[in-house]
Amino acid sequence: MQSSYPPDDDSKITLPTTTTTGAEVTYAASTLSSQTITATNSNSNSNNHHNHNSFGHNLSKAHTLTVPTDEAADRQYVVGEPIDLDRICSRDTTRTHRSCREHHGISKIKTTRDDEDENEKDIEKGGDMKEKIGSKTGSEGSCSDEGDDEFLVDWDGPDDPKNPLNWSAGYRYFCLITMALQTLVVVFYSSSYVSGAVGMMRDFGIENKTIVVLGITTYLLGLAFAPLILAPLSEMYGRRRLYMICMAMFIILSIPLCLAKNITTIIAVRFLTACAGAVTLANGPGTLADIFKPEDRSTAFAVFAIAPMNGPSFGPLFGGILYQYLGWRSLNYTALILATLTWLLNFLVPETYAPHLLRLKALHKRLSTNDPRYHSRYDFTATFWSLLFTNLTRPIHMLFTEAICACWAVYVAVIYAILYMSFVAYPIVFTELRGWEAKYSGLAFLGICAGTFLGIGLDPVVRWGYNRHKIDPETGKIPPEALIWSVCIAAVLSPVGLYIFAWTSDPRIVKPWIWSILAGIPFGTGNCLIFIHGSNYLLNSYSIYAASAAAGNTVARSILGGVLPLVAPKMYTALSPSIAGTVLAALATALIPIPWIFYKWGKQIRHRSPLLMALAKEQDGF
Repeated sequence: MQSSYPPDDDSKITLPTTTTTGAEVTYAASTLSSQTITATNSNSNSNNHHNHNSFGHNLSKAHTLTVPTDEAADRQYVVGEPIDLDRICSRDTTRTHRSCREHHGISKIKTTRDDEDENEKDIEKGGDMKEKIGSKTGSEGSCSDEGDDEFLVDWDGPDDPKNPLNWSAGYRYFCLITMALQTLVVVFYSSSYVSGAVGMMRDFGIENKTIVVLGITTYLLGLAFAPLILAPLSEMYGRRRLYMICMAMFIILSIPLCLAKNITTIIAVRFLTACAGAVTLANGPGTLADIFKPEDRSTAFAVFAIAPMNGPSFGPLFGGILYQYLGWRSLNYTALILATLTWLLNFLVPETYAPHLLRLKALHKRLSTNDPRYHSRYDFTATFWSLLFTNLTRPIHMLFTEAICACWAVYVAVIYAILYMSFVAYPIVFTELRGWEAKYSGLAFLGICAGTFLGIGLDPVVRWGYNRHKIDPETGKIPPEALIWSVCIAAVLSPVGLYIFAWTSDPRIVKPWIWSILAGIPFGTGNCLIFIHGSNYLLNSYSIYAASAAAGNTVARSILGGVLPLVAPKMYTALSPSIAGTVLAALATALIPIPWIFYKWGKQIRHRSPLLMALAKEQDGF
């Protein structure tokens, strides 16, 4: 039987087979509520003892399996023996794919997404990523993978120098630092804006400071929502291309901000600029995982964390000096120059996303041999729109249905919002109440910067405690809750710093200004530990759904972090810095039980999660 593509009917693709146990599979490609696979036995062999599938149906009759799914459309299904897909034809490639996971019938329906999840683990380990391909031979149904994967394009062994995991340590850290510097510029620009608020109010004739603060809100909203779109794009087109294009857009959009004639232009364009710069936050952790093996990621993440953790504090720290001597427009020019310099470094960084590299390798093999059968295991992937649908819906769904995601989102979002409210509160305390000049008021953030560096420096201690934690007898691994012990301590440090700042902010009560600055040390340390290890807890808990859990957390914290600073000017003016600061400290105090609850009963909470239980069953098989 000959196959042809494209089919006459775009909604169905009939995939013929040529083996004695072959079957015709009709793939319904355009349904959101379910995917349908119709299998018809094409050859009846009296010697075939495996004529029943795991559901007890005789494959000598046509039958239909309806597989419910709440993910995107266009998911590809690989059906276990005796249905044997000898060749799958697509627009881009002809792919040979055989499966013999079970000897008896259709025991499991396995999606391409499941394959990719396993493949990612193989990539992280630096090993071969060969598919488990076999064919059913003889009456006993023995499996063999010899000869069936001859057209599968993979790395040339575990030490293939083209595998990003095998690059030299120096070059991998160069790539990491390049990525971190770009992240630093993007995050720095989010908070340095505050330093020029007074100048913008004067030049544009604005009396209400809340209007100017909207520039922070729109920027953080861009950082919140853009990654949901950029993430599937990186899966399809690789990371390097997105870095190059998006950071170029960031540079271009910075130009109208430098030349803006009104506040409306600034507020609107800052949103677009943040959407472009969000590529660093969307792809940063993924790039780190691309080039570092699991045992090396702790140190690498500590280096990378300096950028997103200290960027918000560096903004007003240096922004005050720039504003004092060069005016508020210099803040935009500085971001433009720094973004351009870091963007140029991208020309020295190659593609790091292993699936994309293998797709390109397979394409080159097809072109050089004129043989369309060569393929990588990542060729047959979902469409951009299906990935986009999943990226937009799953994080929000998990945010409202998963107790772990919901609680941590609330906790991290509140701490993050308080941090950005401090960017409004510090100028009020040090400039308006203590009479500091703008160039000195930014120095007040040295305490938070020092605390953040301290939190990052404590990573070896946190890992020491993690490795000494009791192993879960059910899994034989250290439970995710082992990471929370540091968050429990951080949950106390953060409000302690807030109380000290609140009660020393009024110069009529406490004249030495040093106490208000020193208050930033426990606050910065607590925030750093909460952000880093709270995020790691989500990643370790949700395994293959970690990206969705992290995305939902990012959306929640960015929205709250962008909205609450709008009320900060009126709040500190109406209540006084001491009372307003005490209110925020009390709010942080009320949330202290959250990490302690998860440290104590996290395992029980995870066992009550429908998603995590379904994931555990899926990993164990049907």
